Order: sequence, then C-alpha cells, then structure tokens
Amino acid sequence: IEWAVKRFNADGGIIITASHNPKQWNGIKLISGNRKNPPMLLKPAEMRKICKGLSKYVPVKVATAGELPPVKEYAAEYFKDILKKVEEIIDECSGAKGTGRSIIKKIGVKNYKVVVDACCGDGAVLSQGILRALGIKEKNIVIINSGKIEESVRPLEPAVENLGNLKDAIKKNKADAGFA
Repeated sequence: IEWAVKRFNADGGIIITASHNPKQWNGIKLISGNRKNPPMLLKPAEMRKICKGLSKYVPVKVATAGELPPVKEYAAEYFKDILKKVEEIIDECSGAKGTGRSIIKKIGVKNYKVVVDACCGDGAVLSQGILRALGIKEKNIVIINSGKIEESVRPLEPAVENLGNLKDAIKKNKADAGFA
C-alpha cells in the first residue's frame, strides 16, 4: 500500500492488518500521502482526529492493548498450529509423510543464528517464539527494530531499499539467516 500511495501519487491509503504491529494498531493502518516525504503511518493524534470524524457516520471503537488478550495467552497454540501446517506442506510437496517433521527436527540440531527485523510491535515476540518452536536457541536469535511502531527505524514495507539495518545486523552477528 505504501508503494501504491507513492506510485499513484495518492492522498493516502488504508491497510487492513493483523500482523507484526502492536495490538492497538491491528485492524487498519492509515498511510499518509505527503508528497514531500515517503508514505508513512499516520501518527496517533492524526488517527484520533480521523476516528472522531468517522464516528459521526459509523460507530468507531479504538481498542487499547489492555483490552486484548496478551500474546502469551495464545502464543503456544499459535506456534503449534504453524509447525503442524509447515509439516503438512513439506509432506505434500515431498510426497512423503513425515518429511516435514524430520526437517523441522534437523533445524533444532543445527546451531543456526538468526536476525529478525521485527518492524516493531508483537512481531518481535511472535518471531522469537516461532524460531524457538523450530528449535533455534534463544541465544542465537537477534531481534532488531523492536520498539514502538512510531519509532521504527525504517519504513514499514520490507523492500530491499529499507533493509540495510537487517543486512548490517546479519553481517555483524555472523547470522545464517535474516527475516523482516
């Protein structure tokens, strides 16, 4: 959406999401179309102003992080479901039942080092959790860019031109892989 706002010289864009962001940002993200700067997520004050305007026409409720279940309440079940699905996909692609489980077990035996650019929010917690579920040792997981979304050190879009910090962190930590 950020790309489209820039490419089509739009006034703004709307992203419907439930991804790496803090819980209160999941649902929609409004992107500015400021012609002088790259498209960016609107600041909280701008979001409140828009919500106030919208509330004249439709009921608007902005959830706060405290109103939603903490990640720790559902994370273990989430990771279990993800690993099961990955195993099933590997089995289907390989044509051999049990191949997925075998491959995942081998990951845990290796001493892989991984860097994750969490782009803020719960992405850091969830990324670390899924890597641990895959068998990556906690000491071998490096998380960068894990602060508040408003403080992101890069635009949200994980495009090549926005991932210099990830590339540097992979080299610095002698990591085997990096994810954004």
